[in-house]
Amino acid sequence: MMKIKIARYILTIQVIISCFAFESAAFNDSEASAYLWKLINEARSRPLKTIEAYGIDHEIARRALGEDMWILELENGLPPLAWHGTLSESASAHNNDMINRRYYSYTSPEEVSFNERITNSGYDALLTGEILGILSFYIYVDPVKAVEGIFENMLRDELNPELGYAKNIFNKDFTEIGISFISTAFSISKDSILNAYLVTADFAKPVEVRNYVFGNIYNIGENKPEILVWSKNDATKKEYVKNLLSYSGWSPEKANDNFILRVNNLTQGWSFEVPHGSLASYQIQIPANTFYSIEVFDINQESLLKRIINIGLNVNKMVDFTIN
Repeated sequence: MMKIKIARYILTIQVIISCFAFESAAFNDSEASAYLWKLINEARSRPLKTIEAYGIDHEIARRALGEDMWILELENGLPPLAWHGTLSESASAHNNDMINRRYYSYTSPEEVSFNERITNSGYDALLTGEILGILSFYIYVDPVKAVEGIFENMLRDELNPELGYAKNIFNKDFTEIGISFISTAFSISKDSILNAYLVTADFAKPVEVRNYVFGNIYNIGENKPEILVWSKNDATKKEYVKNLLSYSGWSPEKANDNFILRVNNLTQGWSFEVPHGSLASYQIQIPANTFYSIEVFDINQESLLKRIINIGLNVNKMVDFTIN
């Protein structure tokens, strides 16, 4: 197995004021994990526009990516990362271990690495990686903003050549991911326990080739937002940044779970109803070189809302369904 040195970062917000009791928001831990997954895949789909939106200098990003700087020029970006339950369980186990034993590290107190942890979880990997994140606070921080802040730090750390961290978000070889986002009280000392969001994201390439089609189903309302194009001297920069990760209208509050999703493999002759996950996300394993259709029905299965027909590829594919 190949071991990779990964970035570690801590984002801390500490306002000296009376400590508010931590309360979970409407955005639960599972939804926060799904949202971070979405942000990572959106960045992979448009690397150059992503670094522009976050104000990361092109040349600095290229130096950080080294021989993989060509990734920034990809018109369609890198293939998205599929969600894998075993990686998610491995990430969750590490999060809970850090909370219970009060440490923050890619290796356990017994010096067990993330590569060993992922392998020991039962995931058969050719390549593994991991990113940790923590945001601690006295005053309540909305989980949506927490995810966005943690993601931005992941991105900036990865594209900072001075840090020399291995690449995960823009790694061309990884195909699967599992994320654990936990809202907790956390501290590595007995004297300072803070409310915190703790994140472990495990990345991998499996020995067994698996190909998925996945995405989200969401409402776009009456009018589809304009796709903004931004240049360095353009006054629309703020709006571009605001809409970068929702360029066709996606945002957590627009997730639509009032539907039935069905996949039909037209080559092999099988069909089944697909369950949806957090934020109305779905994922389907599609054999390569087989024709398939995905159909979206209303909750009563009385109306066909959307239908696509495509062929299974040997890479992951993201397909979002927008419902008016």
